[in-house]
This record gives sequence, structure tokens and C-alpha cells, in this order.
Amino acid sequence: MANTYKNAPFNLSSSAAFDVYTCPSNATAIIQNIQAFNKDSSAVVCFARIKDASDSLQVYPIAAKSIGAELSAKLNDGIIILEASDVLELQTNSAINKVEGLVNILEITRD
Repeated sequence: MANTYKNAPFNLSSSAAFDVYTCPSNATAIIQNIQAFNKDSSAVVCFARIKDASDSLQVYPIAAKSIGAELSAKLNDGIIILEASDVLELQTNSAINKVEGLVNILEITRD
């Protein structure tokens, strides 16, 4: 088993859902932090969801936070566990290129 720390940067360039990180099929991942920055001059709401690979990629909401103008916010209140092939997706309620940030991940591979 190998433990690897990873960063997954994101720039939400539209209001469509964006797959930020997919857990490898031979791993489990611990998401330690989802840090988002609102670059715009008005508030925006950012949503985090998990697509569960063991449940036909059913989508489960895990966070929704309003981020004030030109401010940052931590989206998750605790650690999030992803199993093999699960996906972390982010989305905003607003227009193009307003939110960017970084996800900090500990990936634990079985090989």
C-alpha cells in the first residue's frame, strides 16, 4: 500500500457540474480539504457532490456554501472518503470563471 498526497486544482468555467477528481480503481481516497475562491464581485454558491461508483454513479450532495465576493471558503466540514472509481464533482450557481480552488487528497493504493 502506498500513500500519496495529491492536489486537484479546479476552475469552474461554467455553471455545469465539473468532475474535479476520480479515485483510481485500485485505491481509496481521503479528501481532506476543498478550498474555493470566488473571483467575482458578487456572492456565489458552490456545491460539492459525490458520484458513487458502487451505486451506478448516483450523485450524493455533500456541501453547499455561499462564498462572498472575492473571498475563499472551505467547502467540506470534515474528511470525505472516496472508494474506488468514485468521483468528486463541483458546481456553481453562477456564470463563467468565477470560482477556482484546490482539493487536497490522500490517495491510498492497494498495489
